Amino acid sequence: MAWLKLDQNVLDTERQVVLEEYRMYYENDPMGAMYKETREFLFPENGYRYGPIGKKEDIENFTVKNCQDFYNKYYAPNNATLIIAGDVEAEKAIKMVEEIFGEIKPSKLDSRSDFEFVSNKVKAVNKGFADLPVPVMILSFYTEGARDRDRAALQVLINCLTNGRSSRLWKTLINDKKVAEFFAGENLEGAQNGVVILGAAHLPGLSKKVEKNIWKQLEEIKAKGLNESEFVKTRNQMRAGNVFQKYHAERLASSIGFEEIVRGDYTNFYRLDEEIATVTQEDVIRVANRYFNKENVKKIYFEPRNQILFTNIAGLLKSIF
Repeated sequence: MAWLKLDQNVLDTERQVVLEEYRMYYENDPMGAMYKETREFLFPENGYRYGPIGKKEDIENFTVKNCQDFYNKYYAPNNATLIIAGDVEAEKAIKMVEEIFGEIKPSKLDSRSDFEFVSNKVKAVNKGFADLPVPVMILSFYTEGARDRDRAALQVLINCLTNGRSSRLWKTLINDKKVAEFFAGENLEGAQNGVVILGAAHLPGLSKKVEKNIWKQLEEIKAKGLNESEFVKTRNQMRAGNVFQKYHAERLASSIGFEEIVRGDYTNFYRLDEEIATVTQEDVIRVANRYFNKENVKKIYFEPRNQILFTNIAGLLKSIF
């Protein structure tokens, strides 16, 4: 956090490391390339369209001054959160922090404005290509993020829908209806905003059937809530996860840091179990109706860059039968 001095040799070396990471995760990985394009579809007018690694042309053109100025401004104690987790004595740890960081001067930071996202500027339907053998269909829904009052209820709902091969949508799309080959979902949370992504890989010609079955499950939950058994199971799994993460210092620190930085108060960490335990079926129904509707959905379709005759024939047969 202090005294770093960059030079051209150091920058050139690190630039090549980061460029290689960019190529590995985005250019040479079909899933990474698809994830990158998904961000560009969903957040076309703000910085969320880029991952932490940024744009390739920026990486190629950074100067020593760019990097040094960024470091001097943002790597400062008044812009940092330090989390200490493990078998430590608090007084000794705090004394060490003061000795190590106490002499580092704060930086002059610009005031940080609240992030505001206008979803109606995003196209309702987006299309791209991927280096995959089958098409991928994604339904995305914007949310109010990690500080919203419905956050815990949304977590319960998303876990029920997407968590593993026993989840509702995996069983519906792959085991029961057999219209998809793979399914995954994710709830990405910012402080004041977020997005739920439901994605399925399927044979050609089945995107409408996949979408129809996803909506059928969502509408059922909006009307009646979850099955009581899956509701209890999901909450118990989440509460167990909250307990087990306390056995690992790294996971403990990460969770406390998330509560402080993203949700705004580290003491939320000590209420995670209560938040999940007090979620009701009425809460799940409310949040399902709040977010999972046709006015809030953005669709993304990825077609294989190179069509494969066999998968086209298999998709045709499945679409008929």
